[in-house]
Amino acid sequence: MTWPSSEPLSLSRLTALREEALAQGKAHAALLFQLHLLALEDTPQERDRLLFLLPDRLRQLEDIPTCAEVLLRLFSGRSWDMSALSFGTSLLMEIAFLLREEAECFSPQAAEALAQRINQTIRNIYGACTYVYEMLLLYEIVHCHGGQPGAWIIPLYRDALEDCLDTLAQIDGASVSDLLLIVGTLLGKDRDCRKEARLLLERCVALRQEYFEEYSPFLMTARGGLMDLCYGMGDVDAAMKESRTLLSQPENEATRSILCHTHLLTADILLDRLDTAGVAEHLHLAGALLRQLPAEGAQSKWLSFRLHTGWARYYFSNAEGDSGLSQMELHAKQAYRLARQEGYSGEDTLVAINNLLYPLAYSSQDDEAVRLLEEAAKLIEAQGLHHTRAAAIVGVTASLFGLEELLPQDMAHSLSDFSLSENDIVLRFWSIFNRAYSRLQDRQPTPEQLEQLSAALDSCQELLDQLRSGVTSASIALKRARALLALREGSPSAARRWTLSALEDARNHQELHPQGMLFGTVLPLLPFLPDLLDSDALQALLDELARGMADRIRRILDCRDEEYILNSLWSNTVILNFTLALADRGIVTWGPDRLYELIINGKSIYSRLLRISRMRRKSHPEDEPIYRQIDLLREEILDGKVEELLRGVRRDVSGPEEEKRLLELSLAGSLPDGFQWLSCSDIGYRLSPGAMLVDYYAYPATVSGQLLLEDMRYAVFVLFRHGDGSLRLRRLPSVDFLQVRRSLLALTSGADSQNARSALYRLLFQPVEPLIGPEVNTLFLSPDGDLPKLPFGLLGPEPDSFLCDRYNLIYLESARDLKADQSIDPVGREALVIGNPDFSLTQATGDCPGLVEKVPFTKLEAQMVAEKTGAVPQMRRKADKHALQDCHASIIHIATHGAFFGEQEEDEQAYTYTPNPMRRACLYFAGANDWLRTGKQDPVLGNGVLTAEELCHCRMTPPDLVVLSACFSGMGDVRQGNGIVGLQTAFKVQGARVMLLSIWEADDFASLVLMDRFYDNLTAMPAGQALRAAQRYLRTVTIADLTEAGWFDPSRLRRIGLVAEDMRRMSRLSPDHRPFASLRCWGGYILYE
Repeated sequence: MTWPSSEPLSLSRLTALREEALAQGKAHAALLFQLHLLALEDTPQERDRLLFLLPDRLRQLEDIPTCAEVLLRLFSGRSWDMSALSFGTSLLMEIAFLLREEAECFSPQAAEALAQRINQTIRNIYGACTYVYEMLLLYEIVHCHGGQPGAWIIPLYRDALEDCLDTLAQIDGASVSDLLLIVGTLLGKDRDCRKEARLLLERCVALRQEYFEEYSPFLMTARGGLMDLCYGMGDVDAAMKESRTLLSQPENEATRSILCHTHLLTADILLDRLDTAGVAEHLHLAGALLRQLPAEGAQSKWLSFRLHTGWARYYFSNAEGDSGLSQMELHAKQAYRLARQEGYSGEDTLVAINNLLYPLAYSSQDDEAVRLLEEAAKLIEAQGLHHTRAAAIVGVTASLFGLEELLPQDMAHSLSDFSLSENDIVLRFWSIFNRAYSRLQDRQPTPEQLEQLSAALDSCQELLDQLRSGVTSASIALKRARALLALREGSPSAARRWTLSALEDARNHQELHPQGMLFGTVLPLLPFLPDLLDSDALQALLDELARGMADRIRRILDCRDEEYILNSLWSNTVILNFTLALADRGIVTWGPDRLYELIINGKSIYSRLLRISRMRRKSHPEDEPIYRQIDLLREEILDGKVEELLRGVRRDVSGPEEEKRLLELSLAGSLPDGFQWLSCSDIGYRLSPGAMLVDYYAYPATVSGQLLLEDMRYAVFVLFRHGDGSLRLRRLPSVDFLQVRRSLLALTSGADSQNARSALYRLLFQPVEPLIGPEVNTLFLSPDGDLPKLPFGLLGPEPDSFLCDRYNLIYLESARDLKADQSIDPVGREALVIGNPDFSLTQATGDCPGLVEKVPFTKLEAQMVAEKTGAVPQMRRKADKHALQDCHASIIHIATHGAFFGEQEEDEQAYTYTPNPMRRACLYFAGANDWLRTGKQDPVLGNGVLTAEELCHCRMTPPDLVVLSACFSGMGDVRQGNGIVGLQTAFKVQGARVMLLSIWEADDFASLVLMDRFYDNLTAMPAGQALRAAQRYLRTVTIADLTEAGWFDPSRLRRIGLVAEDMRRMSRLSPDHRPFASLRCWGGYILYE
């Protein structure tokens, strides 16, 4: 409803506009149109309507006929004698509201002209001795003026009001403070006027202190304006003084935005001083306040932009390792999105681009980095931002990574044409330091380069001295760089001195880093520490890091972003690997107890994270609406990822992924008891008589920190009871990783299985045997690396010798899971039995890669297990993956196809961690083939594919027993420190007590017979013994035994359809024939507890 001020409006048009405004509830607009209508036709009827349209606020405080007369005369544009009329404050404010409507409904220019005419009228009546009424109107007029109010507000203030502020303050100090806040803020935008602006804002604060309490939002707003101005002027001390005053005030609905802004500005001030202490706390508090503000408001979006920018800066200052860079990229993306979406200034957009550019370039995402640089160059050219700080920041980052060389020449010039201000200490420091530190990684710099690096670090120290911030993460990083420089210069004593100084500062200022500053300082120095410290100092340092490991893990788990937690815990594992490598060299002289305690608490980080997440969800029901949103986003993400994996159709799910991570960050804190540190004794007390624990941990035997296959070893720890019942722990010689891998490949391929069995036995188990007493009948195995893919029961020195003949073998993800062999009698327990799914619900022609074929024996297996447990088997179309979503069964038995998809491009040299490893392990259910063919999900059954990641987040009651009678159900992603991450991890997260899995493709009939025997055995013995006995039976069973058990009965054969003829042929073999004696038939089953 905006009309040019030059366009005349007819009576009929004004009447229509008035009625439209009334219908929309716009009372001030309706009153304005009525006044314009009266200016054209002044009739008694329309005057009566004017009285009717006046707001109730005026009716309560003013003389209504007088108010109507004043408004009519002021807005008519005609000459009236107004000397007998009075102006109350409420009437003046109503005039201001009408002026705002004039600007919106007609034009800002019309509102300005009207305001000037009204002010002149008031001056003519009351003279020029005071300007209280002009000032009162001016306060609201500022808000209704489109364009640049500073162009006429500031001159008006200086010409008409500046000389009489004292007089005005005596008349209406509160209103004068409003004027001071407005004009001071406008003046503060001009660098040349900031001193004058500061005087006005200080006077505003002083005036409001006379009228308002400290906790009043009116006084807090004034203090916030003064704080902003002082920060912009570089007076950090004054800004921090106002910040402390503001943050001491209580939070309420009226003060939340002010407090949020104050926390954000305080974080900026600290970061500008290269000081990260307290920054995370301010940002967390700002985020909590922001979440209580209206999400869609312009102010909330601006605060959100600043919050994400603050987090990006914080993680830049602590960006050691992938965890910090991952968080920096997440927040930088959000700030960049908001800058583009909301049309923020060019400089703000450049800052957002730079914050995103750094993690992209650091992680070698060059294509995306170059795209951002091109956008930055165009923005600099379009808005003439060449000499701004924001352009300089982008130029520094581009130069650091050599990205300007990838741009067209004209664009590269836009980014290289910058200069660093002498006063911009922070930008100059990071520009010089990052270049120098990058070059220090070269182990053989020339003398000339060393001289240049020394001068660069001296310049960094001079810049820090100017900041006078004391010990900061930047000052510690500088000492760390000086240590490396001294090492390169061949001065080990100086290198040691700088290292010890950096470590001491870090030790005394742990708050500077989210995982503790000592850890943050040591992590990037790990490859150099043996050269920087003597063995005593190095051992003392590792002792200290080990003592802090429990608290560090708790702090990491307290974060709510799963990806950040995984990367941070991986960094923690690096310290563990380093310690083991030094112990191998004799540099660290820890006993096996100290070393094994680190493994107990540092192994299997992935499943531990997911278990903590589930515990947190149960403990914070108030966050359930957020969790539901996360569930929906996760489903969308998984649909896209699984479609890419199985159908080759790529979908961009980066948006939902970022939204999910942001929602995770908004969740409540972690559980007080989410992680408990366990000692070797704590584990040993769980070891029952007759049991032994053998723990294998894969680690690199190098101090470089790189996980290369040729450097990998298995540390072997054995926990057992001596003959007198006392606990003993032994560390056995480490085992070569590659030798184990080669033998394991030979075993699984079947090419040379007997020699492979013997070789693996000699490598992995023969050293353990001397420690095994005659009373031991159960071995708990906690494998790592490739070893979860190995059925230890097959190992033995001779062709007919197997470990499973001598021991019950039970697998553990970690020693933390140790408990006595579990007894689970299936009789009388609620069971969910799924088998024989209809993978294809519709008839389709043509080939399609990746389709799964029906497994006939799964029908018989499901019926058999259902009979033993009293369950109703879910088969064919009812074999729905969603049956697991809210499952409360004590026993879960799934007979279907399973699969694990390895990475398409595996680097055979690297042995690293990648996120989301459980998206590539899955089970197939009803409807899977239809989705694989068409990409269309069944409205009830979904896509028919259940990944391990999806399974992790089902809301099931912890089951006692899970049996996955599916090929490769025990396979998954091999991850150092985590063993196999796959379907068993998901069920472990769900709290399963016992899991029976297959790691090989087995004969279907053999699997059926084994399952039948296993369930029968469970009624009389623990699960480990039940599997051992079932495998022994399967290995030795004859055709005569099978016939006697009724497996070849005609009635049973009719139920299995197509493969019945194969069964009949088998039944005609020699009665003494053992059809399942092959390792492939019985050896691929393992039991996890």
